[in-house]
Amino acid sequence: MSLLFQRAFALAIFLFVFVLPARAAFTTQSIDVTSTEATSRTNWQVLMELTPANFNYANALADGSDIRFGTGFAAGALATVYEHFFESWNSGGTSLVWVRLPSLPGNGTVQVTLVTGSTQPGGSNFAATFPSAFVTPAGSTALTGANTYDWFEVPVGATITVTPGTPLEITARRIIVAGTINGIGAGYAGVTVTSNGNGPGAGTSSINAGAGGGSHGGVGGAGGSDPNDAPGVGGPVYGSAVTRATGANRMGSSGGNSDTCTDPGSGPGGGGVILVAEYASVAGTINVNSIDRGPTCAVGSAGRGAGGGAGGLIELVGERIVVGGATLSARGGSGVAGASTANDSGGGGGGGRINYFADQLIGTPVTEDVAGGAGGSNGSAAPGQPGTVGVVGGTSAGNYDAPTF
Repeated sequence: MSLLFQRAFALAIFLFVFVLPARAAFTTQSIDVTSTEATSRTNWQVLMELTPANFNYANALADGSDIRFGTGFAAGALATVYEHFFESWNSGGTSLVWVRLPSLPGNGTVQVTLVTGSTQPGGSNFAATFPSAFVTPAGSTALTGANTYDWFEVPVGATITVTPGTPLEITARRIIVAGTINGIGAGYAGVTVTSNGNGPGAGTSSINAGAGGGSHGGVGGAGGSDPNDAPGVGGPVYGSAVTRATGANRMGSSGGNSDTCTDPGSGPGGGGVILVAEYASVAGTINVNSIDRGPTCAVGSAGRGAGGGAGGLIELVGERIVVGGATLSARGGSGVAGASTANDSGGGGGGGRINYFADQLIGTPVTEDVAGGAGGSNGSAAPGQPGTVGVVGGTSAGNYDAPTF
């Protein structure tokens, strides 16, 4: 198994079952957790997937409440009990169990003992296993910048709103998005003066025609123009469908503006949402579209429209990524029509990028939209071109492997 982006941590889990002859009420399993990363970890959550192939459910109570993890088993008890949490329990099927290791040495191995039949304190406990969890409350919550948690969750009915101008990056052992992450128009800001837009793919301005749309994964459309006039054009595309985005490339660029179209101005780029986890599941909505401006430039223009903004970035990085049922959108915005019906509307914004970097990607059904925005409605303004959807290392075949973080 090979993870095609820069992560060098691996966990290998080996299960060996034996029954202690002196205490038939107890069974134990040895679990070797091996790190191939030089950096040591503390308070590190490890996902253990129990199946009938590696765990005998008949040895445990039907609800798993007699299971404990730790070290130093003797005389019917563990000397040290580790915190654990049943994310899911399916007696006789597949269960997802997280165990919080106190430490994991770099390039070393920790042996964990799983005990059934235990009466020691220490059952499934979410708060103790994930002390740095972030579960979004109902309603809207603003987040920005880089954030690190043990567990990150957006439940149904909750919305994360991305603060404009800065990508949102979440790093956690477990990420669940069942609600909404809203990065609409949260990329590079639009402009309300006669100028080029903002960002590495900014649409350009024009003094006698429509402005160009912003670019990202797809190039922004050129503005409309009369014969012999020079319209604004879309900026260069940037980023990639096969490598992770860095620096300035993590948001959509804005459209250019012509003749000081102050109301509404050019379209902003879509925001950036980057999720990095051992295990990420997205069944809700992540939206990093631009904002459609217009339909016309109402104030300050001699009939010439501003360009639409480009769609933003959605980047999902993980050992296992499940996106079945998700709606992922990074659309470009439409160009603004001029105040008259002349041929000087703004070009549409280019589509953004949706990228997956995963060892295992399970993704049906999923809705992905990286369309470019329409050109302004008056005249010959061009639409933005579609963006890209990239998959690196992902496959829906095979079983979930041991963690590789």
